[in-house]
Amino acid sequence: MLLISLKLENIRSYSSEVIEFPEGSVLLSGDIGSGKSTILLAIEFALFGLLRGEMSGSGLLRHGQTHGSVELRFSVEGKEVIVKRTLKKARGTVSQDSGYVIYEDKKSEGTPVELKAKIIAILGYPEDLISKSKALLFRYTVYTPQEEMKHILFEDKDVRLDTLRKLFGIDKYKLVKENAAIFAREVRKLEDNLSTQIDMMKDTEEEKKKTESKLETLQKDQSALIEKELAIKQELDNNRKSVSGLEKRMKDALELRQGMAILSANISSRETNLASLDARHKQATEKIERYKDRIAKLGAVMLTDEKALEDSLNYAQERYNQAKNQNTQALAEKKHLSERSLQLKKDIETIDKQQRDLASLHEMLASYNEKLAKKEEFERQLLMMRDKEKSILSRLDSSAEKIAGIDESLARLSGVKACPLCNQPLDERHQASILKEYSAKIKEARESGEKDNASLAHVKEALAKLTANLERIREIEILSARTSEKIKALEELKAKKDSKLSELENTEGLLGKLALIPEDELRSELDNKKRSLADARAQNMRFREKENLQIIVGNEIENIEKVINEKISCDTELTRLKGQQAQASAMLLTFSETEKEFKTIKEIESNLIKQEKDIMVLFTRAKEEHRLLSERQKSLDEKLLAKTRLEEKLKHAREIEHWFDEFFIPLVSTIEKHVMVTIHSEFSSLLREWCSLLVSDLEIGIDDEFSIRISQDGYDSEIDHLSGGEKTAVALAYRLALNKVINDMISQIRTKDIIILDEPTDGFSSEQLDKVREVLEKLSAKQTIIVSHEQKLESFVESIIRIDKQENGSTVVK
Repeated sequence: MLLISLKLENIRSYSSEVIEFPEGSVLLSGDIGSGKSTILLAIEFALFGLLRGEMSGSGLLRHGQTHGSVELRFSVEGKEVIVKRTLKKARGTVSQDSGYVIYEDKKSEGTPVELKAKIIAILGYPEDLISKSKALLFRYTVYTPQEEMKHILFEDKDVRLDTLRKLFGIDKYKLVKENAAIFAREVRKLEDNLSTQIDMMKDTEEEKKKTESKLETLQKDQSALIEKELAIKQELDNNRKSVSGLEKRMKDALELRQGMAILSANISSRETNLASLDARHKQATEKIERYKDRIAKLGAVMLTDEKALEDSLNYAQERYNQAKNQNTQALAEKKHLSERSLQLKKDIETIDKQQRDLASLHEMLASYNEKLAKKEEFERQLLMMRDKEKSILSRLDSSAEKIAGIDESLARLSGVKACPLCNQPLDERHQASILKEYSAKIKEARESGEKDNASLAHVKEALAKLTANLERIREIEILSARTSEKIKALEELKAKKDSKLSELENTEGLLGKLALIPEDELRSELDNKKRSLADARAQNMRFREKENLQIIVGNEIENIEKVINEKISCDTELTRLKGQQAQASAMLLTFSETEKEFKTIKEIESNLIKQEKDIMVLFTRAKEEHRLLSERQKSLDEKLLAKTRLEEKLKHAREIEHWFDEFFIPLVSTIEKHVMVTIHSEFSSLLREWCSLLVSDLEIGIDDEFSIRISQDGYDSEIDHLSGGEKTAVALAYRLALNKVINDMISQIRTKDIIILDEPTDGFSSEQLDKVREVLEKLSAKQTIIVSHEQKLESFVESIIRIDKQENGSTVVK
């Protein structure tokens, strides 16, 4: 992996910047706080996104901005990769937005996690890093903040070993042992559970014997019940043979009783019908009498032709409606014409009123024109006054210059002993004469200036008056134009007035022609027609009522005749049915003894059936109990089989537990120790090599827990007792050794060509800084990026990227 460029938009102190990274050794130079570390954080953000607990969105996004982005270009094995990640702020929270990766000319857009998975695959890092909040391999093989490396040196030994296990990729051995121990514990739990289940099954065989004994007893009881049931069935068969002979006579008796019931029902029905016929006869007779009285009251009535009266009424109604509609229209037209006449009169009156102002407007316009005639004179006088003002101002400037020149000459003469023109000596009298002459000229110039100032004041006063007069003339021009427009509008109103007078005359003529049709006569005629039609309809209704009543009376007389005939028929049938009823009653007396005998036999049969049912209930219970005991026996057999299987499982589980405890876990520990010994040996050798290069008077090594062991001048020393520069040197040596071991162990990672050193010389002396040149030469990385504010390092590297920070942000100095 080699960095090519980094583009920042609104990232911390950078508003918009592009940083190009050449190959070889590169120094990121700048004052403390200039923004060097921001570049490293942006590179890590572009590759892996925000890392929980390490890098927050609010810590990266520039203050006051809502969007930011990082675009990183780098190459892996000669293939260019472009990755872009974005930040957005919403509701006070900064989060990652979608981005993209371009690799092998294919653009892949995705979520932050999807981009991280893509980058990890490109870099050859293990897939399990996708779900982790830290990119440990990148941090300890490419870029490690200096303070973080010092932190691992002073970390608790167990935490340090866990971190190193993860870095070296051997944490899987610890994980395997832990998982194996967990599995062994689960196997022991399974053993306990199996033992408990087996103990619970100890009484199963005894219970099975008891169940078999109960089944034998039940089978004997069932056989006895079957014999008893057969005896009862034989007795029932004998009893049913006796019953069959009596059943025919009981059937005849039953049929006779049913016939008797039918006869009784028919007799009751005939009696009810006969009473109903008597009621109908009486009701019809009363109805005929009522209808005859109503017919007599209606008297003699004739049928009248309603159609002719309705046609006459409709004609009268149509004439009345037509007259009413015409009058309504005439009234509406009259109202409209009256309103229009009134409006025309108002309009004519308004026009007359407006035209009365026409004469005064003409007078006003003449007055305006008279004043406007003075405009040219005012303008001419204004030009003259301005010329005069310029002349006076010119004279005033000339006087001022003259006075200034005399004052300058006087100043030059002060202390002068010879004439500036003839170079002759000046005595006091000659000087006094010259001074008097200059004083007279100054007085003359000042008097002339005072007169000019007075004249200038008069001119300015005249200019102000002329300017005011011209301003007034401009106002009069506007008023004159408005007055002319009003006069023109009023003169145009004369034609409108003539048109409205003509319209008024026509409107009043139409009003005089409008007349109303008299409605009262038509209304009276219409009411008479309605009354005639109502009288005819009432008479016709009485005629039809009388006619209907006569028909009903005839129908009722026919009904009475039918009722009388039905009564005669019903009496005859009733007499016949009562005779049949008497014969049937006599026959029933002969069946009473048969019924008693039949009842006795049926009681015996019922008792036998009850005994049979009781036996069946007992047999069913015994059968159900037998079924339950059989199922229990089957369940006990399965339980015994399950017990055997559990015992086999318990044996197998104990074998597995023994294999894990005695063989597998010790084997994994041995493998881990061998791997750690190999790593320890290589790491220790590299650490001593790098440390001897940076600090010559320190002997350094590591113990089994990778803790630093220091010897100085033949005495053991603690790392806490070292100076700041020595601690930095030890941390850098530890970092470089760690980088080499990891890169050698994990062959598939593709970040071996680059290393980033963050402030690697913090606290270094001048002599130690000189040794950094040897460090860079020995690293032999294709791209080494050093972040430092040490100017001395500039001579050690091939390229320098300078960072400058002003008030508005950080920039790269071109």
